[in-house]
Amino acid sequence: VDSDNDGLPDHSDQCPNTNQNTSIDVAGCAQHQLDSDSDGIMNDQDLCPNTTIQTIVDSNGCSAVQRDSDSDGIVDAYDLCVNSPPLIAVNSDGCSTSQLDSDNDGIMDDLDLCPNTIVGSQVNNGGCAASQLDSDSDGIVDSFDQCQNTPIGSVVDQTGCIVGTSNTGNNTGSGTGNNTGSGSSSGESSSEGMPGFEALYLIISLMIAVVYFQKQK
Repeated sequence: VDSDNDGLPDHSDQCPNTNQNTSIDVAGCAQHQLDSDSDGIMNDQDLCPNTTIQTIVDSNGCSAVQRDSDSDGIVDAYDLCVNSPPLIAVNSDGCSTSQLDSDNDGIMDDLDLCPNTIVGSQVNNGGCAASQLDSDSDGIVDSFDQCQNTPIGSVVDQTGCIVGTSNTGNNTGSGTGNNTGSGSSSGESSSEGMPGFEALYLIISLMIAVVYFQKQK
Protein backbone atom coordinates (compact mmCIF):
# COMPACT_ATOMS: atom_id res chain seq x y z
CA VAL A 1 0.00 0.00 0.00
CA ASP A 2 1.23 3.48 -0.89
CA SER A 3 -1.24 5.86 0.78
CA ASP A 4 0.35 9.08 -0.52
CA ASN A 5 1.18 7.72 -3.96
CA ASP A 6 4.77 8.82 -3.72
CA GLY A 7 6.09 5.55 -5.06
CA LEU A 8 7.20 4.22 -1.69
CA PRO A 9 5.17 1.58 0.22
CA ASP A 10 3.75 2.77 3.52
CA HIS A 11 5.84 0.32 5.52
CA SER A 12 8.99 2.02 4.22
CA ASP A 13 7.62 5.56 4.02
CA GLN A 14 8.79 7.82 6.85
CA CYS A 15 6.62 10.66 5.55
CA PRO A 16 3.22 9.08 4.76
CA ASN A 17 1.41 12.27 3.77
CA THR A 18 3.64 13.57 1.04
CA ASN A 19 1.90 15.69 -1.59
CA GLN A 20 1.48 13.98 -4.92
CA ASN A 21 3.97 14.72 -7.67
CA THR A 22 6.53 15.90 -5.11
CA SER A 23 10.14 14.77 -5.25
CA ILE A 24 11.10 12.60 -2.31
CA ASP A 25 14.21 11.06 -0.87
CA VAL A 26 14.75 7.36 -0.19
CA ALA A 27 12.73 7.66 3.00
CA GLY A 28 9.70 8.97 1.13
CA CYS A 29 10.09 12.53 2.39
CA ALA A 30 9.93 15.77 0.41
CA GLN A 31 12.01 18.84 1.30
CA HIS A 32 9.05 20.57 2.95
CA GLN A 33 8.83 17.60 5.32
CA LEU A 34 12.47 17.56 6.31
CA ASP A 35 14.59 19.65 8.67
CA SER A 36 18.02 18.22 8.05
CA ASP A 37 19.88 20.49 10.47
CA SER A 38 17.17 20.43 13.16
CA ASP A 39 16.96 24.20 13.39
CA GLY A 40 13.17 24.39 13.18
CA ILE A 41 13.13 25.59 9.57
CA MET A 42 12.07 23.03 6.96
CA ASN A 43 14.55 22.36 4.20
CA ASP A 44 12.54 24.02 1.45
CA GLN A 45 12.60 27.30 3.44
CA ASP A 46 16.07 26.95 4.94
CA LEU A 47 18.68 29.20 3.31
CA CYS A 48 21.38 27.77 5.56
CA PRO A 49 20.87 23.98 5.53
CA ASN A 50 23.95 23.05 7.54
CA THR A 51 23.43 25.06 10.70
CA THR A 52 25.16 23.71 13.79
CA ILE A 53 22.69 21.91 16.06
CA GLN A 54 21.16 24.02 18.86
CA THR A 55 22.27 27.27 17.26
CA ILE A 56 19.80 30.15 17.26
CA VAL A 57 18.63 30.94 13.73
CA ASP A 58 16.48 33.55 12.02
CA SER A 59 13.37 32.93 9.94
CA ASN A 60 15.58 31.82 7.05
CA GLY A 61 17.26 29.14 9.12
CA CYS A 62 20.54 31.03 9.33
CA SER A 63 22.65 31.67 12.42
CA ALA A 64 24.78 34.77 13.01
CA VAL A 65 27.86 32.96 11.71
CA GLN A 66 26.04 32.06 8.48
CA ARG A 67 24.35 35.30 7.52
CA ASP A 68 25.70 38.62 6.32
CA SER A 69 22.76 40.97 6.73
CA ASP A 70 24.40 43.99 5.08
CA SER A 71 26.27 42.00 2.40
CA ASP A 72 29.61 43.56 3.27
CA GLY A 73 31.53 40.29 3.36
CA ILE A 74 31.63 40.09 7.16
CA VAL A 75 29.20 37.62 8.75
CA ASP A 76 26.92 39.05 11.41
CA ALA A 77 28.59 37.20 14.27
CA TYR A 78 31.77 39.23 13.70
CA ASP A 79 30.25 42.37 12.18
CA LEU A 80 30.36 45.35 14.55
CA CYS A 81 28.40 47.46 12.07
CA VAL A 82 25.59 45.25 10.75
CA ASN A 83 23.92 48.04 8.76
CA SER A 84 26.81 49.18 6.58
CA PRO A 85 25.73 51.05 3.40
CA PRO A 86 25.71 48.83 0.30
CA LEU A 87 28.75 48.71 -1.96
CA ILE A 88 30.88 50.65 0.56
CA ALA A 89 34.30 49.36 1.61
CA VAL A 90 34.51 48.16 5.21
CA ASN A 91 37.29 47.19 7.60
CA SER A 92 37.80 43.77 9.18
CA ASP A 93 35.08 44.57 11.72
CA GLY A 94 32.54 45.24 8.97
CA CYS A 95 32.50 49.00 9.51
CA SER A 96 32.74 51.72 6.88
CA THR A 97 34.33 55.13 7.55
CA SER A 98 30.85 56.64 7.88
CA GLN A 99 30.25 54.32 10.85
CA LEU A 100 33.54 54.93 12.64
CA ASP A 101 34.88 57.71 14.85
CA SER A 102 38.43 56.49 15.40
CA ASP A 103 39.54 59.44 17.55
CA ASN A 104 36.26 59.77 19.48
CA ASP A 105 35.84 63.46 18.68
CA GLY A 106 32.22 63.22 17.58
CA ILE A 107 33.02 63.50 13.86
CA MET A 108 32.73 60.33 11.79
CA ASP A 109 35.87 59.29 9.94
CA ASP A 110 34.49 59.96 6.46
CA LEU A 111 34.00 63.64 7.42
CA ASP A 112 36.98 63.99 9.77
CA LEU A 113 39.81 66.07 8.31
CA CYS A 114 41.98 65.40 11.37
CA PRO A 115 41.59 61.69 12.20
CA ASN A 116 44.12 61.58 15.06
CA THR A 117 42.79 64.28 17.37
CA ILE A 118 43.83 63.94 21.02
CA VAL A 119 40.96 62.53 23.08
CA GLY A 120 39.04 65.26 24.90
CA SER A 121 40.03 68.08 22.53
CA GLN A 122 37.42 70.52 21.30
CA VAL A 123 37.08 70.28 17.52
CA ASN A 124 35.41 72.17 14.70
CA ASN A 125 32.99 70.75 12.15
CA GLY A 126 35.92 69.21 10.32
CA GLY A 127 37.04 67.27 13.38
CA CYS A 128 40.14 69.41 13.93
CA ALA A 129 41.41 70.88 17.21
CA ALA A 130 43.27 74.21 17.42
CA SER A 131 46.51 72.25 17.80
CA GLN A 132 45.90 70.71 14.36
CA LEU A 133 44.94 73.89 12.50
CA ASP A 134 47.00 76.67 10.95
CA SER A 135 44.26 79.02 9.78
CA ASP A 136 46.59 81.66 8.32
CA SER A 137 49.14 79.19 6.90
CA ASP A 138 52.08 80.82 8.67
CA GLY A 139 53.54 77.60 10.05
CA ILE A 140 52.31 78.21 13.61
CA VAL A 141 49.32 76.13 14.71
CA ASP A 142 46.32 78.06 16.00
CA SER A 143 46.74 76.93 19.60
CA PHE A 144 50.09 78.79 19.76
CA ASP A 145 49.37 81.53 17.21
CA GLN A 146 48.93 84.95 18.84
CA CYS A 147 48.29 86.58 15.46
CA GLN A 148 45.87 84.30 13.66
CA ASN A 149 45.16 86.57 10.68
CA THR A 150 48.72 87.07 9.46
CA PRO A 151 48.83 87.88 5.70
CA ILE A 152 49.97 84.93 3.63
CA GLY A 153 53.69 85.03 2.91
CA SER A 154 54.61 87.12 5.96
CA VAL A 155 57.71 86.22 7.96
CA VAL A 156 56.59 85.43 11.50
CA ASP A 157 58.22 84.63 14.82
CA GLN A 158 57.46 81.69 17.11
CA THR A 159 54.26 83.37 18.29
CA GLY A 160 52.89 83.58 14.76
CA CYS A 161 53.25 87.37 14.59
CA ILE A 162 55.11 89.30 11.89
CA VAL A 163 58.75 89.71 12.93
CA GLY A 164 59.25 92.98 14.84
CA THR A 165 55.63 93.39 15.86
CA SER A 166 53.55 92.27 18.79
CA ASN A 167 50.25 90.49 18.74
CA THR A 168 48.37 93.78 19.29
CA GLY A 169 49.71 95.65 16.25
CA ASN A 170 50.07 98.86 18.34
CA ASN A 171 53.32 98.69 20.28
CA THR A 172 54.04 100.80 23.35
CA GLY A 173 57.80 100.20 23.27
CA SER A 174 60.49 101.40 20.89
CA GLY A 175 60.04 101.35 17.14
CA THR A 176 58.26 103.28 14.41
CA GLY A 177 54.66 103.69 13.38
CA ASN A 178 51.99 104.29 16.00
CA ASN A 179 54.39 103.95 18.93
CA THR A 180 53.70 105.93 22.07
CA GLY A 181 57.17 105.46 23.63
CA SER A 182 60.62 106.40 22.42
CA GLY A 183 61.38 106.66 18.72
CA SER A 184 61.38 109.17 15.91
CA SER A 185 58.88 112.03 15.97
CA SER A 186 58.47 115.29 14.09
CA GLY A 187 58.62 118.85 15.58
CA GLU A 188 59.25 117.78 19.16
CA SER A 189 62.22 117.23 21.45
CA SER A 190 63.13 113.62 22.07
CA SER A 191 62.88 111.92 25.45
CA GLU A 192 66.69 112.21 25.72
CA GLY A 193 66.58 116.07 26.15
CA MET A 194 68.11 117.02 22.76
CA PRO A 195 66.97 120.45 21.38
CA GLY A 196 64.16 120.70 18.96
CA PHE A 197 64.16 122.70 15.73
CA GLU A 198 62.99 126.00 17.30
CA ALA A 199 65.63 125.87 20.05
CA LEU A 200 68.36 125.14 17.52
CA TYR A 201 67.22 128.07 15.35
CA LEU A 202 67.37 130.42 18.36
CA ILE A 203 70.92 129.34 19.26
CA ILE A 204 72.19 129.87 15.71
CA SER A 205 70.57 133.34 15.57
CA LEU A 206 72.26 134.38 18.81
CA MET A 207 75.65 133.20 17.54
CA ILE A 208 75.24 135.25 14.33
CA ALA A 209 74.29 138.34 16.35
CA VAL A 210 77.37 138.01 18.58
CA VAL A 211 79.68 137.73 15.56
CA TYR A 212 78.04 140.78 13.96
CA PHE A 213 78.48 143.00 17.02
CA GLN A 214 82.10 141.94 17.42
CA LYS A 215 82.83 143.05 13.84
CA GLN A 216 81.19 146.43 14.50
CA LYS A 217 83.61 147.10 17.29
